[in-house]
Formats: sequence, structure tokens, C-alpha cells
Amino acid sequence: MNGTESTPPRRRVSRETRNLLIAACAALVALWVLARLRFPDRPVTQIPSVLAQFSPPPGFASLSSEVATAASRLEGVLLALPAPAGSGAAPRVALRLGPGVAVTRLATSEHLGPHAVAVLAHDRATGLAVVQAPADASAALPVPGAPSLLETSRFLVTASASPDGVALSPVFVSALHARHSPAWPRPVWVLPADTGLRPGSLLFTSEGEFVGLCLEEAERLAVVPGDLVLEEAERLLARGPVAAGDLGVEAQALTDRLAAATGAASGVVIAYVAPSGPAASLLHAGDVVDGLNGAPLRTLRDWEVAALRIQAGAIVLLDVRRGDAVTSVEVTAAAVAPAVPRALGLALRWIPDVGSEVVSVEPESAAASAGIRRGDIITMAGGAPVPTPARIRQAYDAGDESAPLLVAFTRGEAHQVTALAR
Repeated sequence: MNGTESTPPRRRVSRETRNLLIAACAALVALWVLARLRFPDRPVTQIPSVLAQFSPPPGFASLSSEVATAASRLEGVLLALPAPAGSGAAPRVALRLGPGVAVTRLATSEHLGPHAVAVLAHDRATGLAVVQAPADASAALPVPGAPSLLETSRFLVTASASPDGVALSPVFVSALHARHSPAWPRPVWVLPADTGLRPGSLLFTSEGEFVGLCLEEAERLAVVPGDLVLEEAERLLARGPVAAGDLGVEAQALTDRLAAATGAASGVVIAYVAPSGPAASLLHAGDVVDGLNGAPLRTLRDWEVAALRIQAGAIVLLDVRRGDAVTSVEVTAAAVAPAVPRALGLALRWIPDVGSEVVSVEPESAAASAGIRRGDIITMAGGAPVPTPARIRQAYDAGDESAPLLVAFTRGEAHQVTALAR
């Protein structure tokens, strides 16, 4: 010993430990990169938050907390719009767009009435409506969530309205797939039939992000992404109200048999032309329309969307096939009478000695609520056998609002009765 204190030897880290630490760091970096690729629209966060994005949806034990968090963040964003006085309808939920305006769903046959709120703009093809709302400059505005939120199964928060206000509840939404819709410029997400959601439902994350609005799409319920709803609502608000137009025709899908009979490869088949409508002398049953204002009609939904967006007085150019001849027909759209409360919601065609066939049913109308479908044949209405369309409408309009109208109808080979609530 030379009197100096010796330094203890430094403990070396084993090769296995170093390799383990390097692998752990590489795994964290890889997870971070994958999260950026999987969630490009979300802000860059610390590693624990990134890892949380891969965690499973919350369990039932935490759902009440999730709903409470969403409620606190959606304060002032959601509104309960009153129904027209005396209509018996439930309030509807709306999403605030800004001071004095909100967006909601409004079916073609519905209206909010002079004693409820004013409709500033309405798209009949989708049901999207911009309405007046109580002004509140301090209220927060909706923040749209990423459409990719619907690519994986998760719990979301849905909003509904009641006379007491807006209520939030959890809902499980399984992984959805995007689908093209003629009514929207970008894809929508089709819902399974067992979600329990209804048209007009609003979906949010627990953080208060606006995931989307549930609307009908070709007889299915679909979620329209929140950013798309807000964009289309702003477009409607800028456009303002328009007078709806009507061509006075009904069409049906071009089946293989109808294609062989008409010689057409695409389009829709005219099934009915109103005798007093604007197309009475221009179109006939059996004509095939495969284009409207230069846009091809590949499906019946293409036709329905285009027809519902025609404005009164507009000149509509139809590409029509009749036998071997193909021609262009110009039809000037007539004005559609404004919808009234408790609309019957039926377009009917008279069949002598049989009754009135249902050509179409308006969503959420009296007929739709009673279970009437397209193709049904009404054989009795209010005690009158073999009723004409005029007799059915007269019986419905003339009756007491508190007394439903009893009707009988056939569906295929089945005979049924139902009651139309006024």
C-alpha cells in the first residue's frame, strides 16, 4: 500500500442488458412511428400518450366517467330543439355551428313549424338542415374527429334530446367500412342494424370530438363523418333556402329483365308519369333515363339524390332511351308544395278494381311509422273499399287528429291492416 485510497472497479453492464435496453428503445421508436402512420391527424405527443392510442376501448366500469367527461366538454355545443306546438313529436338534438345557427336532421316530410325554430337551409337528399338556434357567443364550437376513428371498434358517446334537454349515453360501435354515397362528396360509414342508433343521432368521443351524424343512406343507417357534416352545413348556410322542384315522375331500378326488355344497359326505368305534371307529354312509363344534366345514373339512388335536389323552375336535361331511339328531353321542374305536419307521406298509383299501389314512402311520415312500404297495395281506407289515391288522402286529411285512420293492404300474398296516426 502506498497510502493512497484505491478506486473501486466500475461495474460493467453485461452485453445482454445492453442489448435488452437497445431493443426496448427501438421498440418504443417503432411504436411512435407506427402511431404517426396510423394516426397522422392527431398531434405529436409523448410516448405514453402514443401508446395509449393502441389501448382497447374503455370497459363498462369507466363508461360513466367517459360520458361525464364528454358532457363537460360539450357544454353549450348541443341543443334540444323543440317540436312544433301540438305535434306530439319529440324534441330533436342539434349541433351548434356558431352564434344563432345549428345543424340537425330534418326528413323531407317533416318541418319544425312556426312555433319551434326556423329552417335556414335544407338538403332534401340527405336530410341535413341548418336551423336557427339561441345565440350564445360564449358557447364552444364543435371539433371534428378523424374519420379513421370509425375504422376500429370502440365506445362512443351519443346525444339525444328530450323536453328536459340533451342527454348523453355510451354506445358501442363496431369497426365500420367506408362506402361511396351519391348524396355526399366523400364516403360515409355504414352501420350494422344492431347498434340501437337512430337517424339524427350525434356521435362524439369522450374528449368531445364530433365523430359524425347518423343518417339514412339507401335504406341503411350510416355515419357521415363530422368534418363532412360541418363542411356541408356551411355550404347549405351559404346557399340559403331554395324552392324544391318536382318532375312529376317516379322511377325504379333497372333489373336484368327490364334491361333485356328495354335494350338499356344502365339507368332507371320510368314507372309513372303524373298526368298533370311537367313531364306528362314528354316521358312515358317504360322509358329509361340514364343521364340527368350530364351526370350518369348508374343506380336508383343516383336518381333519387338528383331528383330531390332539383329546384323549382330549373330546366332539367334527361337522356332518355325509348325502344331503339335515344334522345335528350328538357323538363321544367314544378314547385313542390311545402311539407305540413303529420304528413301522410305516400305517393300512390291507382289500380282499377284493386286499390292504390304505394309508389314511395316518405321517411318518418305517418305511412312509414305505420309500416307501409313501397309496393304495398292499399285495398281499404277508412271503411272505403278499393280506394283511389284521392280517397285515401281525403280520408286521412278529414279525420280527427286523435283518431288513427284504419287501412288494409296487401303485401305480396299477405293481407294486413294498420293504423295511420295523424
